[in-house]
Amino acid sequence: MIGVCLVTYNQDQYISQAIDSALAQKDCGEEVRIYVGDDCSIDRTGDICKSYGDEIVYIRQVKNMGLVGNTLDLLYRIQNDGCEYVAMLDGDDYWWDEYKLQKEISFLAEHQDCGLVHTCVDINKNGKIIQDKRNTPSLENVFDRIEKYGIGNSSVVFRTGLLSHINFQEFSKQGFMSCDYVMYAIFSKYTKFGFIPEHTAIWRRGHSSVSNTNDVEKQINYINNDLSQWKYLAHVFPERWSYDNVSAERYYHNKAFKIAFNMGDYSIAKKECNYLCIGGIKHTIKKWCLVFPLTYKIVLWMRNLIK
Repeated sequence: MIGVCLVTYNQDQYISQAIDSALAQKDCGEEVRIYVGDDCSIDRTGDICKSYGDEIVYIRQVKNMGLVGNTLDLLYRIQNDGCEYVAMLDGDDYWWDEYKLQKEISFLAEHQDCGLVHTCVDINKNGKIIQDKRNTPSLENVFDRIEKYGIGNSSVVFRTGLLSHINFQEFSKQGFMSCDYVMYAIFSKYTKFGFIPEHTAIWRRGHSSVSNTNDVEKQINYINNDLSQWKYLAHVFPERWSYDNVSAERYYHNKAFKIAFNMGDYSIAKKECNYLCIGGIKHTIKKWCLVFPLTYKIVLWMRNLIK
């Protein structure tokens, strides 16, 4: 079986499209079972999911578990039910190729040394489709460069056996806000990753989610998730990652500055500028722009005009 891991929370505007896109999959050669984990939604998400009846396996969590807890719970159920493959799908994304799973399962069948395969993921930003134009080798070892290896979560299919490398209990204690990157980083130690250069999935942007928000402070707080994952990977694979407080602090301030500057928050950008550890002409110009609020506003206005 193919177990579709579909997590959702308060996504009544999008959940039907996600479920329908999974139900529309053709010629998979395997039974497709759609597991929908509802993390105690307070909108119409639950009612919409229940309307599908036996077409999906609907799990409404007893208490709010957060994105990571909800995801791990579904993965545990999929593993215990004996599914051979896991297909990831976020509740606000969808698949637009009816043969997505068929293509990926065929790829894994042909490449037994490959445990995970993914595809291009186009972006739906407020109704406008932005095409993914990445150029990635079809099959490779990516452990040594996983932090620079882009994977769209809703395009991924992997062999369920890879979950044996995840310590679910320890993983859940880390307080991660998301888990796809660190999970795939662990997988990459033990298997090759495959890539199919076809456009099969849509990543929806432009609305609020855990990793995508218009709130500057929330985006900056999300940097702590990056740091906690970095620290965890350094614990699991010390030969590959190293973590120290000085490097972590530099990473935090440099990224916080970039977020605040690009999102138009002068006060935070000005504050973080004092800690900035990156040189170069680009960042020197940005620092100069922050000398006066009016200069900064003019630069942002000109940048938006060009866009």
